[in-house]
Amino acid sequence: MDTMSELKNKIHLHCLQLLDERLSQIKNSLNELMKAKTNETKSSAGDKYETGRAMIHQEEEMLLRQQASAKAELARFQQLKPLAKNDRVVDGALVHLSKGYFYISAGWGKLQIPEMNCFAISIQSPLGQLIAHKSAQETFNWNGQEEKILEIC
Repeated sequence: MDTMSELKNKIHLHCLQLLDERLSQIKNSLNELMKAKTNETKSSAGDKYETGRAMIHQEEEMLLRQQASAKAELARFQQLKPLAKNDRVVDGALVHLSKGYFYISAGWGKLQIPEMNCFAISIQSPLGQLIAHKSAQETFNWNGQEEKILEIC
């Protein structure tokens, strides 16, 4: 099995790839929307044209907000240091619990990484707040059960 450092780097790269794919999908959707906007012709029913343009405009605004959010998240991920070794639970740490691995980064939930349970959570999430600033071998109460931090990287 990979070392914790290798796992953390693999998970970090996977997250960057997901963000890149999301940005690419948004860009493609915006391009399609621009084509639709230019192809929208004024019909004899003026209200239909105006409604179509308004719907395109709303979709464009939504996509631009998603794009800005994804770019901000990408910038935040690029500031994390996946090769740094952490001895406490902080942003960018990979935490090993009996329930799996938790990459403290963004609240995305379960990641599709083969052969391991891995979750991307934010430090502000309920679990993130419980384990924030704790070190390996410390225990905490999670959903009425005592849980132990096995390892941190």
